[in-house]
Amino acid sequence: MQGIEGLIDIKPYLEIEDYSFYWLSAIILFGVVLFALLLWIAISRFLEHRRSNKDKFYLEKIKTVDWSDAKQAAYGVTYFGRLITKDQRSSEIYDQLLPSLEQYKYKKEIPKLDKQSLALYNLFVQVLDESI
Repeated sequence: MQGIEGLIDIKPYLEIEDYSFYWLSAIILFGVVLFALLLWIAISRFLEHRRSNKDKFYLEKIKTVDWSDAKQAAYGVTYFGRLITKDQRSSEIYDQLLPSLEQYKYKKEIPKLDKQSLALYNLFVQVLDESI
């Protein structure tokens, strides 16, 4: 056995750079961004589909207006027409239809529906059918 002089000294620890925290942080950040992006796409598609269904519902309400009661029909076409007009063409026809419907609203006794108002209504429905 040799003495203490023959022992090899233990070397100090080597410092190894560890990037695992940065990698973990980057993976978590990427996952959060990816999740937010997928959530945003899903919500936007849902809202777009929902808007399309609302337009179809409004169009169906406008199509099924009962013209035997001209006063209620004028109110219904005015209300649902305002909700469904989005493009320029349907908006122009709606603006032409409104004055002809005014004579059927706000009065106790109303005249029968004239052919011009009915023709404008049919044109309005046709334009809405094409746009939806």
